[in-house]
Amino acid sequence: MSTMRYLKKKDFDQFIDIVVKAYPGFKETTEKQKRKFIKRCVTEQRESTTENYYGLYRHKKLLGGMLLHDFAMTFSSHQIPVGGVGLVAVDLLHKKEKVCKELITDFLEYCTENNTCMTALHPFRPDFYKKMGFGYGTKINTYTIKPAHLPRGRSKAHVVYLTKKDVRGLLACHNRYAAKTHGMFQRALRYMQRMMQQETRQFVGYKKRGMVLGYLVFSFEPHIEHNFVSNNLHIHEFVYENPEVLSELFTFLHTQADQVNAIQYATHDENFHFVPYDPRNGTEKMIVPLYHESNVQGIGIMYRAINLKGLFQQLAQHNFNNQSCAVKITIQDTFFRKNSGNTIVDFMDGHPRVKNRGAYAAEITLDVSDFSSLIMGVVDYVTLQRYGLAHISDSRYATTIDSIFRVPRKPVCMTMF
Repeated sequence: MSTMRYLKKKDFDQFIDIVVKAYPGFKETTEKQKRKFIKRCVTEQRESTTENYYGLYRHKKLLGGMLLHDFAMTFSSHQIPVGGVGLVAVDLLHKKEKVCKELITDFLEYCTENNTCMTALHPFRPDFYKKMGFGYGTKINTYTIKPAHLPRGRSKAHVVYLTKKDVRGLLACHNRYAAKTHGMFQRALRYMQRMMQQETRQFVGYKKRGMVLGYLVFSFEPHIEHNFVSNNLHIHEFVYENPEVLSELFTFLHTQADQVNAIQYATHDENFHFVPYDPRNGTEKMIVPLYHESNVQGIGIMYRAINLKGLFQQLAQHNFNNQSCAVKITIQDTFFRKNSGNTIVDFMDGHPRVKNRGAYAAEITLDVSDFSSLIMGVVDYVTLQRYGLAHISDSRYATTIDSIFRVPRKPVCMTMF
C-alpha cells in the first residue's frame, strides 16, 4: 500500500539522495554539494506558494518523489492554471515497481483537486510519458550560425549589462512577453534570481528610460581546446518586446564575430532560418540531395489535458477562430481513466459552451495525448486525421474542426522545471 505525503524538512536528506543517484548528471556527489542542494529545495518549498515536494512511501519507506508546480500559462491572450511536475525520481532499488506510475497518477489527482485542467512536464523519455497520455509540445530548433551572418542594425546604443539590481526589471520584461506569447508561463522573482546566480551566464539587455524591454542570457564555450580566444556563444534565453529591441540585440551578437566562432541558439521558432544571411549550421551535410542542414530538432515539453469540461469552461472567453459548430469530443485515456469519455462542446462564433446532451454536427475520437497537442496548437486536426490518429463521424466537418483548433503561433515554453 502506497502513501503520497508532503515532504517535510527532515525528509529531504533521503529524497536528495534518491535524486542524486537517479540523475548522476546532476553531479551533486560530495556532502557539501548535497547540503547545498537540500538547502535550496527546503528554501524553495518554504518561501514559494507554487512549489511543493511530495514523496511516495511504502511501509514507511520513501521510494521516490517529485516537485509539483502551480503555473499560470498564457493560452492565446488568456491566463489558465497549469500543473507542472519535475524532479521525478525513483530509488534505484525500486525501479520497475510502478513507483513512477503512482507518482504521476497522484500528480494528476492533485491537479484535479485544484481545478487545474492542463498539465505539463519535461520528459526524460518522451515515449515513456506518451504512454501516460502526455502529448508532444513544440519542437525545439538548434541553430549554429556565424555572428556575421546575423543582421547588423544601425545601433546597439541601448544594450547594457544587466546586474542583480536589474532583476525586477528583467522579471517584468519576461512576464510582459509571456503574457503575449501562447504557451509561456509567468515567473516569480525567485526564478529570475536563481538564473542570475549562475556564475557562468552573462546577461545583457535593452534598457530605455530605465525599463528592460529585451534581454539575452548567454555563456561562452570553447570552440577549440587550448585556444582561449576562440569560443562559441551559447544563448540560453532571448526575449524582445518589439523589432527595435530585436535589432539592437542582433547587432550586439553580430559584433562578437572577432572572437566568437559560432552562436548556438535553441528556439521554438521554426522560421528562424529566414533571419541569418546563411542559415546552414556548418556541418556541410546534405539531408537529401540539395537540402542543406540548417538546424537540428528535438522533442521536449509535453502537455496533458485531464478535464475537458473544465478546460473548455476555463477557455470560455477564448475565441476559437470565430467558428460555429457543435462537436462531440471523445477522448481515449487508458492511464487516467476518469478522463476517458465524451464531451459536447458547442462553439458559437468561436466561443465554447459545454453541453451535457443535445445535437452535434460531428464526433471526433482520439487519444488524450494527441488531443492535448491539438488543443495547445502544436499539431493541426487534419494532420492527425491524415495519419489515422483522429477519426471523425462526418468528414464534411473536418475543415471546420481543423479551423477551430488552429493557432497563429505554436506554444513556446522557456521555463525549465
